[in-house]
Amino acid sequence: MSTKFLQALGLLLLSPFYSIPAAHAAPWTVADVASRASLRGPAAQAAERRAEALRAQTAGQTMLAPVNPALSLSVGPHWSNPPQHQLALYGRLSWPLEISGARLAKSAAHRSNQDAAAAVAAWGRQLAKQEALTAAINVYAARAQQEFVANMVAVSVGLLHVAQARLAAGTGGAEDVALAEIVLAQHRADAARRDAAAQNAWLMLLRAVGEPLTTAPEPLSLAFSEPWSTAQEAVAVALHHRHDLLQLQAGQKVAEALDTAARRDAVPVPHITAQGGTTPETFWELGAETQLPVYQRNQANRARARAELELQRFDAAQRVIDVDVQAQTAYAHWAAERAAVEQLRQSTDDVERVEVLSERAYALGRDTLGQALMRRREAQSARQAFLDASVQVLRARLELACATGEMP
Repeated sequence: MSTKFLQALGLLLLSPFYSIPAAHAAPWTVADVASRASLRGPAAQAAERRAEALRAQTAGQTMLAPVNPALSLSVGPHWSNPPQHQLALYGRLSWPLEISGARLAKSAAHRSNQDAAAAVAAWGRQLAKQEALTAAINVYAARAQQEFVANMVAVSVGLLHVAQARLAAGTGGAEDVALAEIVLAQHRADAARRDAAAQNAWLMLLRAVGEPLTTAPEPLSLAFSEPWSTAQEAVAVALHHRHDLLQLQAGQKVAEALDTAARRDAVPVPHITAQGGTTPETFWELGAETQLPVYQRNQANRARARAELELQRFDAAQRVIDVDVQAQTAYAHWAAERAAVEQLRQSTDDVERVEVLSERAYALGRDTLGQALMRRREAQSARQAFLDASVQVLRARLELACATGEMP
């Protein structure tokens, strides 16, 4: 049993995934988990709604003029001198002409806003994938811990049988049997807790991918692709694929276009007018009118647009630095965890040898049960360290994927 356990963990480094076999069930891969989260994950759905709200902010700004044409009609009695009354009819049409060029700037803002909305939705999908894959790694860790504790239970059962055999043969005491039973009870209690933890982890994964909580547990195959060879390559990828950075850069373009539009909106919109009627004489007139920018020159909107532009520029510049730092630190973290687990993997054969020799020494009477348990604890501690390192490699690889924006 212990040999199979070490072999199963050893496979994690050769093909970095750990899977719990199940009959008639294809395992959920990294791509499967990411796809489910992207389509139905709560974070992805919330991001899509935020993107729709962002798209709505510039809706209607590409129209031909910022104000609507105006039409007025009036009808009523008309008195004249000498006294007589006739029906009078009067109509007037005022049509705005956009000459400032603000429409072109607002159209550019609308296009950039669409890009920003797309980046918001994409970033939300990435966060949903990150949440789901984190939950999947938690499931992997919980199931691996289940296997680890099950192996400890099996070993404890074996030691109990040896202690009982030695007692029957007169080469051991009842205290060894009692101690072995105590250790076995502790491991069985731990196994019950691990079973519950694995079930809870599976429920959290179902929540993250938007699947019904009644879905039966499935095996997992968490195989990530190999990352880039240097941290500089990871940084270059991150600067082109991090959707939060792309969102801020698109937002900066929106702010630049709106700043231009705010300055151009200070130009008054002239109106071409046509009016006519019967009063009772029939008449018609053509003309033009415009406001004089004496008091109001769109000062408030211009000031807000300029402040928003400066804020967007600052945020985008700072995010570039953040992305650079995050990509480099994530790469360094992954490299360190990979080196650590490789170092621990080299000692797995020694751990197996210690366990086998310790059990044999106790069975032959060369060691006491206390000595056997002490060696077992050291071996189990080494196994636990390897298991923990295996989980940390997966977490570090996911962290690197998130830092660079290269999600499955």
